[in-house]
Amino acid sequence: MKKEEHYTIAFILVIIFYFILNYFHLLNYFGYSVALLFGSVLPDMIEPAKNYTHRNYFHSKRILKIMYYLIIPTLIIGFFINWIFYVFFLVIGYISHLGLDSTTKMGLPD
Repeated sequence: MKKEEHYTIAFILVIIFYFILNYFHLLNYFGYSVALLFGSVLPDMIEPAKNYTHRNYFHSKRILKIMYYLIIPTLIIGFFINWIFYVFFLVIGYISHLGLDSTTKMGLPD
């Protein structure tokens, strides 16, 4: 997918999480938004799209599983150690990137 599409989905996620953050009175909305946006382009920063087969380890199903396993622990720990919320939102952005890439014709490698 194109970088603009990743940014658009990440922006929609930022809006959704804005309401969630307000509900829990988490005030660093801007910082968390930046972490989510950064996570949404991080796989392409690690493995730049030089050609259509650029997807390797950091665009794989294995990394997607690891990111899924990080969601709940980072969310729970974030309520006790606030800076961990940055990791949580980075993981959410990374998952959104891989989720979008998985819908393309090439999909994600194993």
